[in-house]
Amino acid sequence: MKLRALYGRSRRGRGIGLKTGRSRLRTMSIDQFDAILSKYSRIDSFENRHHVKNLRRLLRKLRRDETLIIKPIVIKRRMKSDGVLDTIYPERNELWIPSWKRKKTGSLDLHRFSFIDNPIQTISLLRDIVERESTWKAYSLNFIDNNCLDISAYMVLGLLREKMLPVITGGKITAGIRRVVSAVNLSEFLNIKGNGPRRVYGIYPFTLRQRRGAGESVRDNNGKFVTSEERTASLLPETIDKWLSELNPPLALSERGRINILTLIGEVLDNAKRHSDPANADGTWSIAGFMEARERSDGSTTLACHLGIINPGHTIYQSLQRAPADIRAQVSKYATSHTSGLFQRCPYDEEALWTVSALQDTISRVPLSEKGSRGGFGMMTLVEMINELNQSPHPEDRPRMTIVSGTSCVMVRDKHEKFRKIEAGHRIMAFNDGNVLDQPPDGEYVFTLPYRFQGTIVALRFFLDPSERKKDGQE
Repeated sequence: MKLRALYGRSRRGRGIGLKTGRSRLRTMSIDQFDAILSKYSRIDSFENRHHVKNLRRLLRKLRRDETLIIKPIVIKRRMKSDGVLDTIYPERNELWIPSWKRKKTGSLDLHRFSFIDNPIQTISLLRDIVERESTWKAYSLNFIDNNCLDISAYMVLGLLREKMLPVITGGKITAGIRRVVSAVNLSEFLNIKGNGPRRVYGIYPFTLRQRRGAGESVRDNNGKFVTSEERTASLLPETIDKWLSELNPPLALSERGRINILTLIGEVLDNAKRHSDPANADGTWSIAGFMEARERSDGSTTLACHLGIINPGHTIYQSLQRAPADIRAQVSKYATSHTSGLFQRCPYDEEALWTVSALQDTISRVPLSEKGSRGGFGMMTLVEMINELNQSPHPEDRPRMTIVSGTSCVMVRDKHEKFRKIEAGHRIMAFNDGNVLDQPPDGEYVFTLPYRFQGTIVALRFFLDPSERKKDGQE
């Protein structure tokens, strides 16, 4: 319904008019509404006073006449299948309600949203988001953590929102989360409206970068061209140098360190591309990170460094099904030995143990004869990198890494943050007290999640301590 009002004219022919919609009045902010009221507060003649008063009264009445429920942008749309959405909420197809028949509204709070610290609750929150996309008319999503605890969780949320029906109509976001989202260029990915801060102080981002969708790559494997993995990997050492330059005195990566990180991230992203689409080795990935200065409870300052890598598609378990026969036999023997038994109950399944096996050196889907393959050493080298960069003596500042693939979750932290070298320099991380693969892993660090993510998530966090760096002067 359109409203049109035209009230008395002065001797100069000027009038007071309004042409707007009822829904527009109800959805505008308080500041916008006050601006409209002030526009009609000027009275250029005594005769217009009565008309102006009536017009302002009419505006207020129309604005508060009904309770406002903001409708989704898309009023009618049928369900579209998606590999990630359909696996995290398998009942999506069966329980889907057409958007024009929905009535339920409400809100959802994202609290302790972190795969590093709380993977079970985080995957459950993501599942709730997809469930509401299937049945709810509209709801608000509130980011209530004071700080970003894990950048990868927000990257996965952005991946889901790209394919979801837009039933999320707004919500609240804390200043700490908004600063990180703006700095890392996640606002558009998360579909967060409004302008964030133009310049974010105290945060040093490695902004979001994504590889082209599966099947769109034509020249990445051609030797004449630099691959997207190599382009992105070349930027990370520069970013870490910026992080180290904030210490007092400023530090920088050594030449060997720069080469190691460049090679490592290039391999990790190359693995992500191949695991996402094993048939064509042409999958997708996303990577982002940041460093933020934070205050500890004792008043001292620490520099928290975050990095997240996600790739939707095949899980690690699914990718290893295409590995050479000897690799499959080796991994299967390990998994069977720790899951078989008549009365054995454990928090992990076969898929989780295959994921643990994939972390060990030399375990790769790619045959040794395949040209250009570099698989089999990336994850252990990634663990080694964060342990070397993390120099903080504070117990709460220990490095942590979480790997989520399918329903499997592996947490590299605490007493299981170190690996063991065996013959030929191969590294082992068995997640038990003896750090041997003959014993089962600790169920607190290797377990099965209640819901599935169709792909792989690598979330890591390490800390730089300015006071310690200043004392020992390490490079």
